[in-house]
This record gives sequence, C-alpha cells and structure tokens, in this order.
Amino acid sequence: MIEMIMVKDDVCWLCGKHLGINNKSMVITQHHVLPQTLKPKKNICVPVHRMCHNKITSHDMNCLKNFAIRIYQESKELTKKTQILINQVKEFEKNIITNVI
Repeated sequence: MIEMIMVKDDVCWLCGKHLGINNKSMVITQHHVLPQTLKPKKNICVPVHRMCHNKITSHDMNCLKNFAIRIYQESKELTKKTQILINQVKEFEKNIITNVI
C-alpha cells in the first residue's frame, strides 16, 4: 500500500493559476509527483488543472521543466520554514534552561 501525501493548494502547481472550483472547464486533478510505475512506498499528490495534468502526462518537456521548477521552489520554501521552526524551538529551549537556572 502506498502512503499518499495530499498537498492542499488553491493554485495549479503547473500553470500557477487559481483552481477555480466553480469553473467546470478547469477540472481539478491530483498529480503523483513520483511516477506510479516506480512503485514508491510514499508519494505526493499535488493539485493541477485537468488540461495541465494532460500536458504533464503527455511528456511535454517544457511543461515537465516548469513542474520540476515549481516543486523545487516549494521544497526550498519548506526547508526555510522548517529551519525557522527549528531555530524557534532551540531559542525556546534555551530560554527555559536560562529561566530554570
């Protein structure tokens, strides 16, 4: 069984346009970041428009490049936020130790 991590977002991870829920022509789908053929134990699904999903799965190289860039940018942002959180925890622990002594 594959563990799925579902990313919640209000923009398409490929084109960057808003995922208009009321717009029937812009159907929202979930794209597996890792190909299912690799049979990963964990996978991430990101929201994309149906037409963008079709571009990704049709192996459009520009489309794949843009998608990879977006994933890279998001991972860098997540790394920054994680580091900020780690620093805040360290500062909190330091303050607790200082106040106890």
